[in-house]
Amino acid sequence: MNSKLVDLLSIFKQSREKLSQDFLSESLEIFEPMFKYENDNDLMSLSMEKYFTGYINYHFEVFLEYSNIDIEFSKAMLSFVKTFNINVSDSNLNNGKELFYSILKQKESFLQEMITVGNIDSDKFNKLSYLYQKDKTLFDRELNSLKG
Repeated sequence: MNSKLVDLLSIFKQSREKLSQDFLSESLEIFEPMFKYENDNDLMSLSMEKYFTGYINYHFEVFLEYSNIDIEFSKAMLSFVKTFNINVSDSNLNNGKELFYSILKQKESFLQEMITVGNIDSDKFNKLSYLYQKDKTLFDRELNSLKG
């Protein structure tokens, strides 16, 4: 069998093993958001997307261990990235694996920032709800004391 094909299959196998292990070991990265965001579909979706972006990125992490990537693959991926108006020079052709790893890492970081902002918004909403309830209760008490 072709050694490049064997290497590619090995990459996919290692990545599937990681995915399986994450679920079997009840990885916090997967399971914590299921409970934390059970009432917030948007943050739940962002958390799921963040995990699967990391999973895709893991393929590239494993891929970086292999040195026999075809230049044609790098060219095709570079063209794909350029369709999104991302400034990438052709000098990155020899480092295609690093380029895509970097792009996915940035996406994962961006998703984490969005989740963090969502958490802050949720905390602020909870605080405002508390303050509203507190003020309403104190107002009702004062009103009742004036009535009676």
